[in-house]
Amino acid sequence: LFPAVFKKAGFDVRLIDFQFSRSRTGYMFEYHCSYFLNPQKIQDQCFDFRNDTIFQYDGSGIDRYSGDLAHNGKSLNIIHLQGQHLPPSAHYDASELETRFTADSILRPDLNQKEREEVAEYDNCTMYNDWVMKRIFDLFRRDDAVVVYFSDHGEQIYDDERHIYGRTYGGFTSDAVACLYEIPFVVWVSDRFKERHGDKLKKIGESSGKPFASDDVCYLLFDLAGIDFKGNDKSRSPISLDFLPRERILVMGEAKYEYDRHKSEVDEAKLLVPSKNK
Repeated sequence: LFPAVFKKAGFDVRLIDFQFSRSRTGYMFEYHCSYFLNPQKIQDQCFDFRNDTIFQYDGSGIDRYSGDLAHNGKSLNIIHLQGQHLPPSAHYDASELETRFTADSILRPDLNQKEREEVAEYDNCTMYNDWVMKRIFDLFRRDDAVVVYFSDHGEQIYDDERHIYGRTYGGFTSDAVACLYEIPFVVWVSDRFKERHGDKLKKIGESSGKPFASDDVCYLLFDLAGIDFKGNDKSRSPISLDFLPRERILVMGEAKYEYDRHKSEVDEAKLLVPSKNK
């Protein structure tokens, strides 16, 4: 509920969520996954604006809600994309792509025709996601703005010899961890931000590669926004001089995986290796 901190600090806070809305109808998980944000008291404390419509394609959502994003000096826009959820063919608009991957584009002799098609569809969805992110960057390109982008999880798209399509839970092998839990984390800044915040730009650059987990992203955002308060923990912001890496642990039921202790094994995970039976 960190948006409440931003709103308390005088920020205009807007949630544009293309997976869930405040409605109980529509997408089957919509109410179940976002119900904790829906009570009026929480809604009022966290947000100045929320979308009431969701879209199959993220580009369509950007078209609809780009005018509802806040661009003032103190604003926080949270955009939750459909992204690359399976099946990926349902989440990209082919008409928006100049080129597309096909099964013939996938030079994997260990995969059959159907599997190569599935990899191509995921690649198309990834390319579409890149196009959507460029559109978001463009919306803030003239502002004094910083955009933080990350995924909530990865997928397994026949990336290794386990030959798995989709997400698996538990069974923390180095291959599975590399595919599912190591996620992209990007910080983009506008030219105006570079001109006005050279100190923060330097700290952002120096933070690249530091051990970090997405559950601490709010502390990074507080730091970028210049917000401090009782209970803030600057040691959890990677751009802070007080940053202290935390031990990263994956837990699923009774299974526990100490990620940092096994980091070298994850780094050596053999991905995209053709099957021995090719």
